Amino acid sequence: MSEKKTTSRMIAKRMGLHQTTVSMALRNHPKISEATRQRVKAVADAMGYCPDPKVSELMQHLRTRGPKGYQETVAFVIAYENREDWEAITEFTEYLSGARQRAEQLGYKLEVFWLADLEFKERRLERILKSRSIRGLIAAPLPDHMKSLDIDWDSFSSVTFGYRLETPNINRVVHSHIHSINTIMGQLATRGYRKIGLALSPSGDARMQHLWSIGFLGYLEFHDDLDSIPICFHEIEDEETLLDWFRAHEPEAVVSNSDNRRLILARNGFSCPSQFGFAHLAWSEQQKRTSGIDQQSVMMGATAVDQLVGSLYRNERGVPQNPHATLTYGKWVEGKTLGPA
Repeated sequence: MSEKKTTSRMIAKRMGLHQTTVSMALRNHPKISEATRQRVKAVADAMGYCPDPKVSELMQHLRTRGPKGYQETVAFVIAYENREDWEAITEFTEYLSGARQRAEQLGYKLEVFWLADLEFKERRLERILKSRSIRGLIAAPLPDHMKSLDIDWDSFSSVTFGYRLETPNINRVVHSHIHSINTIMGQLATRGYRKIGLALSPSGDARMQHLWSIGFLGYLEFHDDLDSIPICFHEIEDEETLLDWFRAHEPEAVVSNSDNRRLILARNGFSCPSQFGFAHLAWSEQQKRTSGIDQQSVMMGATAVDQLVGSLYRNERGVPQNPHATLTYGKWVEGKTLGPA
């Protein structure tokens, strides 16, 4: 016969507390004092308490199924000075859209805070959030010149997207760029492309922690049937470097994170897909005819809210000792810039 599991009801009976108090203490609810939480956890440990994963799964299902009543407000913080610059990046606006939709489903109000609108920036933001008892914060991707946000992180549960926020190292939702490269390279190889080139801006690759270039070179290393040509690193304004590289190496297909490179080549007499194939690393609806990877940025925004709500539920605040990155996967979009599979 299996040993009887310790339950929150048994702990409550031992301590003379209400079961709800014990349950809230075990999940670090802020309405329960720190002293009571520690006392309950000590008794729970002594009694060998272990949460039932099936019960936890059920409770999570009940919390997330269908629209909920208002829970609380969470902040979506944008540090771009110019709103047009932010809105020009489709994946960023999709993060916000996905986050807002998911927050509404879970009963949370998502409120956008533009640092550019606030005097004294981060200090003013802190005061506003604390005065309104906003405990949760989603840090949107930072502009290129910023690496950190000077916020009292200990006061908030938080999550960010990608790698642009370098310090502090908080939990983040990240697209699997290695998976995307592998998917694209596999698609190109099955269509008979053997001489494949990668064209990126150095700054763009660096923002992705060089995962695009690392994934590309790694794929070539293990596929001897593909020809290796140098990566074309250039900023998009530097058209001559791209054209010189293309003429020198004559790639059969080009992989890039910008459709502008395909257009530059087309303006200079190189037809796609008749003369070269093209695959986009960050496809969006604006490039409907282009083949590539849809990073599913709306889903990433929803995932960030799920991560944040979990942290709020567990009362996890501050910079985590062991931060984690939640990887999300894109999906292949066929488009019209490659030959048939």
